[in-house]
Amino acid sequence: MTIFDFIEYALLALSVLFTFLGCIGIMVMPVLYSRMHYIALASSVGILLLAAAVAVQESTQPSTGKAIIAALVIAITSPVLTHATMRAARTHHLGHWAGPENAPEDARPGSDQDRVPGKDQGVEQDEYVLAGEEA
Repeated sequence: MTIFDFIEYALLALSVLFTFLGCIGIMVMPVLYSRMHYIALASSVGILLLAAAVAVQESTQPSTGKAIIAALVIAITSPVLTHATMRAARTHHLGHWAGPENAPEDARPGSDQDRVPGKDQGVEQDEYVLAGEEA
């Protein structure tokens, strides 16, 4: 075994570790807003380390370039998709994207649209509660 084999195995082990920790975080976190942080961990850091392991193993092969390009595409698109998902969740939760100061007139604090589902209606708490609000 060469030093490159040890580096490759270390990168693979770190990739599996970060992906595993991301999966555990997704299962443990109570609300969507908290889970999104762990989805980003598993989908970006784990993939980048995996691409680095491929690059170390293959060195000058064409698959190295493909792995680097795939890692760059994921590194660029992952934050964009995470933001889009968070924006959709907030819009679903509040009925609008804007903060309270820029919200439409019927969505100002105290209106029916700003009410958290389950808080006032006597039903079970909805999973889209903001992290700062009490459950």
